[in-house]
Amino acid sequence: RLRFVFVGDSACGKSSMLLRFYRDTFTQAWLPTQYELFNKTVDVDGQDFDLELWDTSGNIELNQLSLLSYLAWDGVFLCFSVNSDKKFTNAQTKWINSIRMHCPGAPVFLLGLKKDTRVGSGMWAPLFPTWETRIGASEGSMAAHAMGTVKYMECSAKTGEGVDRIFEEGVRIVQTLRAGDDATIREKPQKMSLGKLFCFQAEQ
Repeated sequence: RLRFVFVGDSACGKSSMLLRFYRDTFTQAWLPTQYELFNKTVDVDGQDFDLELWDTSGNIELNQLSLLSYLAWDGVFLCFSVNSDKKFTNAQTKWINSIRMHCPGAPVFLLGLKKDTRVGSGMWAPLFPTWETRIGASEGSMAAHAMGTVKYMECSAKTGEGVDRIFEEGVRIVQTLRAGDDATIREKPQKMSLGKLFCFQAEQ
């Protein structure tokens, strides 16, 4: 059995992602209690794994996260939505610091949620330029590397894209860590294109 916990700001998409994985449905208006538990068995590379998935409310006070220290976690999934600079910043500051304090030694995964909201690169971008997210995959990857997380991944609970991969990769990486080989799985930052870099600098 593997025990995973999901943390991050409220409305970043944690609960919708878990429900997409658990029930294969998309539910936008889901208000979890302080802690919500899901159990599911998954097949990864021909082997069954029992997953214990803990959802936490984004409204939880940081001092209440001390409750997490009473359980041993096989993985902590730090979530933010790719369409929110504030949630991205909070993930890199208050959330990662609290995780390090209350879940020392647990591997941390950084997750960019609501991938479907990235309309800046689509056909409608010229009509809605202000909708373009400032958080691309390269920024997420670099943040994950800077924070020392083991992996950066993205998904969309609305479309289902990438959801299963998060749990499958989580299982694979945890198994690799248990085998004592963590040197090959640490997140390596993606290269940012010059166009994206100049655009980002111009917005500062």
